[in-house]
Amino acid sequence: MKPADLHRLTPELAALAVECAKELGGKLDGSRKSAAEVERLLGLLHDEYVERPDEEGADRRSFEFAAYLITLFEREGVRGAWQPDHPERGPGSFPFKWQGRDHFVVDWCWTRIVEGPTVDVRSLFEEAVGASKPRRG
Repeated sequence: MKPADLHRLTPELAALAVECAKELGGKLDGSRKSAAEVERLLGLLHDEYVERPDEEGADRRSFEFAAYLITLFEREGVRGAWQPDHPERGPGSFPFKWQGRDHFVVDWCWTRIVEGPTVDVRSLFEEAVGASKPRRG
């Protein structure tokens, strides 16, 4: 997969995360605060995963919610670059380079779904965004 493919697929994947949220009784509104809702929804997906492990489903949902989080990053006013590979982590690690740092957003989401609260996606997102102010307009 090429970076241009990831960029092109991001809105479609993010829309699938919004649809999944509705199915789970949640709402993703595109606001910076919705990262907390992503964390909650990934927790629900973890509960489902514990009952019925589905690696393929976890992979798919990880990409969808990662794409949604990437849209939140980019609403902060700076476009990032979602790559398929990382020079150190290797092929298929899908880093999102934003403001000079690599963020492994797919990995955050996958770990939250499969392993549970060993990661807090909201906290990781907030730490990455730091003190930047949401874009106006």
